[in-house]
Amino acid sequence: MLRPLISRKTLIEFREYMTGWVLREIDDEFSAAGIPLAETTNVEVKSGARRYQIELYYASLDLTKPDDTAKLLGVFENVLATTTHSDGQPARGLVSWLEKDGYVYEGGRISRRGPSGMQHMKSKLGAMDNVSIHDQIRRIESSIDVDPALAIGSAKELIESVCKTILDAKGETYAKTADLSELVKATTKVLNMAPDDIPSEAKGSELVKRTLHNLAAVVGNIGELRTLYGSGHGKGAKSKGLQPRHARLVAGAASALVTFLWDTYEHRRA
Repeated sequence: MLRPLISRKTLIEFREYMTGWVLREIDDEFSAAGIPLAETTNVEVKSGARRYQIELYYASLDLTKPDDTAKLLGVFENVLATTTHSDGQPARGLVSWLEKDGYVYEGGRISRRGPSGMQHMKSKLGAMDNVSIHDQIRRIESSIDVDPALAIGSAKELIESVCKTILDAKGETYAKTADLSELVKATTKVLNMAPDDIPSEAKGSELVKRTLHNLAAVVGNIGELRTLYGSGHGKGAKSKGLQPRHARLVAGAASALVTFLWDTYEHRRA
């Protein structure tokens, strides 16, 4: 049985906050998100017309499905906007329940927390003055569950952007038409990471070479996945067969690769 993408406890906490609204405001909010009112609910509500009304809206959703979940998260974003205090901070209690469900609330938006490797990558690239890279990271995190194709396409673009940033910083030129594999190869070369740059007499050199070859293979697989399922090449956002698990695999691989490249760049620069 699939587990809901939003826990019952989180639903209750947001419901209790919204009981301070009038019924018209509740109806307007859910209606604007395209959420219909169910005829009945299996949840027992001991008292309160507002609580019961909210539970009827909840009952019309299948929260094991990303699309239905996204609609409700849109409602919750607007709820959090109304809780913002004079210090600019939203109600911490509501945000903490979302965090326990695996979400982050940043810039007025709720998004799924990315793979653990992406959290490290975000901390490494956080100070980078490159808007496109930060946009790509946000797209990956927010689309893994609701639009896997976009996450895969953004993962490829992230690797390309990081490679170009390193090459630019090193004063290296590259063709505008360079593909993903060519950019990674050029980046590993300029960082003295390419297999041919490792002395054969170095201890474990064959293992290091093999690892670098495997990194290149990961990049190639990402490119192939994007061609088959990603947001480019004329594919629809919901191409048949594409699932969030594929997007998580690609996002994890991309975060591992770009973190390794950037760590090496910083080490060489130090």
